[in-house]
Amino acid sequence: AQRAEELVAKRTQSLEEANQALNKEIKAREQMTLALDASRQRFQAIFNEAAIGIAQTNLEDQILDSNRALQRLLQYCEAELNNKFLKEFTHSDDVNCDQFLLEQMLAGEYDTYKVNKRYICKSETIVWTTQSCSIVRDTTQPFIINMIEDITERKFAEEARLEAEKKYRDIFENAIEGIFQSTPEGYYLSVNPAFVRMFGYESAEQVY
Repeated sequence: AQRAEELVAKRTQSLEEANQALNKEIKAREQMTLALDASRQRFQAIFNEAAIGIAQTNLEDQILDSNRALQRLLQYCEAELNNKFLKEFTHSDDVNCDQFLLEQMLAGEYDTYKVNKRYICKSETIVWTTQSCSIVRDTTQPFIINMIEDITERKFAEEARLEAEKKYRDIFENAIEGIFQSTPEGYYLSVNPAFVRMFGYESAEQVY
């Protein structure tokens, strides 16, 4: 009888220890689940409220999710974007502009790249963007995060600046009057061909 009681006591202790270990494991898993949920909520909040457009795509370029900024940029709602291919909204001249970079990223050469690309909005207006693409590999289904920043105004401003510089250079080079730029101390910075001819020089370098 005493032997039987000892066996029962040992089994009871073993069950209690196993139960305690199980409870610890359950609590640990619960904490991991809560931490994962909190992380997902933080990511979703950042994803939704980001100032630039974000599209989550699979490795075949199919849109899995898009944020509000991208929907505003392209003028499509979430349902209209989901399951479409990002290239469907890309300007035809830019569809393959990053194909080599994408293939290199998929092959593991690097994890991110950046490219300028035009997109066509629902209203058929064209927007210039800078697109940063990053691959997330450490999941059962790898995916790509595309961060799409609208640079249309910046692009047009740069083009306007270059055009203004070209016009100034054309006027500067072709004017019949002598034109020069100098420092406050009177040192020449640039002179046009008419100025060179007026003062009998053979080249602008002789003036400097």
